[in-house]
Amino acid sequence: MHRLRHLSARLAAGTALFLSLACNAVGAEKPPKDGTGDAVYGTTSWGGLNWGIGISLSADIGRQSHVVTATNVGGIVRVQETQDVIVGFVLEAHYFFVEPYNWPRNRYWSTRWGTGPFVAIEAGGTSSGAGQGPISAYALGWMIGWKEPSGFQPDGQPIYKGNASWNIGLGLRVDPRAKVLGDGIVANQPVPVTETGTEIRLKTSPRYGIMVLSSFSF
Repeated sequence: MHRLRHLSARLAAGTALFLSLACNAVGAEKPPKDGTGDAVYGTTSWGGLNWGIGISLSADIGRQSHVVTATNVGGIVRVQETQDVIVGFVLEAHYFFVEPYNWPRNRYWSTRWGTGPFVAIEAGGTSSGAGQGPISAYALGWMIGWKEPSGFQPDGQPIYKGNASWNIGLGLRVDPRAKVLGDGIVANQPVPVTETGTEIRLKTSPRYGIMVLSSFSF
């Protein structure tokens, strides 16, 4: 029993010493604080989930055009309007892996950057028909963002506060409700005999494209 108590005491002392060293190590990695208690140079709080709003430019990668309107002109299928290049507004969420915070910084070179995946929803990017809802497409890709310091410490080191950044992303765009010519209908070819009227039959089909977006996080 005496040996057991002695061993327990030594284990407890060793555990306490390990926890003390671990806490000191974690505390040593914490970024310095300014007078308001906000993290300054060296903070990693920018690395994480954030969101932004911006504008996007997309181009379809399919063989069949995204048709907005088509009519029967003298028995020939005439496409009046296509939308293979699309501009829209986006709301995106991203997760940035921030560059190592121990890189040297000063007031002459203070821009930080991060990179990571994003997901986005596009609004107003298509005119393929009424009743489609406000969301026209979805996107998934990779982006990079830059941020400027909000101020400088007395020694010239930059201070970073908040999540404001300018971002550029490239990704895959999916429009689940795009309109294309119906089965058996080909542009600039005779209208099938089964078709009547001046309006050309369209169908809804998923469309895929490449999206380039620019957003601002705050």
